[in-house]
Amino acid sequence: MKIDHLLSKKLNEILEKNRFLKNLSLFLSNYLIFLMFILVFVVLYFSRQSQFFLISFKIGLNLLLVWVLVIILRRLKPRLRPFLVLKINKLSDFLIGPEGSSFPSLHAAVAFSCGFSVLPEFLFFGIIILILASLVSLGRILIGVHYLTDILGGIFLAAGVFLLTRLFIF
Repeated sequence: MKIDHLLSKKLNEILEKNRFLKNLSLFLSNYLIFLMFILVFVVLYFSRQSQFFLISFKIGLNLLLVWVLVIILRRLKPRLRPFLVLKINKLSDFLIGPEGSSFPSLHAAVAFSCGFSVLPEFLFFGIIILILASLVSLGRILIGVHYLTDILGGIFLAAGVFLLTRLFIF
């Protein structure tokens, strides 16, 4: 059995036995990403009002590019989600299409793209956002909608887009 499959199966078994971890995973996976974006824009607005629109534009451009690339990659190389392949319990239907491809993870790509975009402007705050992005990604694995490699694909995609926009645009 692939390491991806084994990890997903074991984590799902643990969650089935622990109600607190199940609820925490649902929060991390479904809601933390929204709170993360609200936090980013509130902090940007109150700390760098003069640069708020420029920094917001950088974040928005990176997010748009990541989103488009995820859509393209999912159409080129569709991959069934863990709950479909492994017959494990899917813990959430929130923001998941019934047959959506899992590679790369859009949640991971978007969350890490935001973190990478904030990092050069605010080092400490950027690190906090990257930690939150990691928690969002962990939640996606725990609820059975992504494999670890889906998450890693999203992270590398976000990092690549960030580096390219930083080199050639900003």
